[in-house]
Amino acid sequence: MLKVIIADDNETFRKGLVFYIEQILGHTVIGEAGNGKKLLELDNIQLADIMLIDIEMPELNGIEATQKLSWMFREVKVIAISAYSDKAYLQQLIGAGFKGYVVKKNIFNDLPDALDCVMKNDYYFTSKDRESIGK
Repeated sequence: MLKVIIADDNETFRKGLVFYIEQILGHTVIGEAGNGKKLLELDNIQLADIMLIDIEMPELNGIEATQKLSWMFREVKVIAISAYSDKAYLQQLIGAGFKGYVVKKNIFNDLPDALDCVMKNDYYFTSKDRESIGK
């Protein structure tokens, strides 16, 4: 059972994701935040096995938050979640410290594989994304 933290500014999406992670996948969501600033303020951030972080958020976006997390916690495992499937960011995401990328419209299909892959210290991107970054 994984301990998960979710950061996404869309509360409805976030609540649905919490339900899916806990009720369907059997993991525990130990924290939620509506932006990157609130994420970094969570008291139990160091207890998470993995974090799901939206790229586009107010105050502090997911890329900036993940860069700070990677500096604070070298072994942090973070999967980017986004409404956009723009391949242009993939190199930037990897450079920021993300270990995977899941598009919101496919999250319920892709998240189990993404969690499994990232927890095994591998990167998770679709095969199409892997081709575009040379992985």
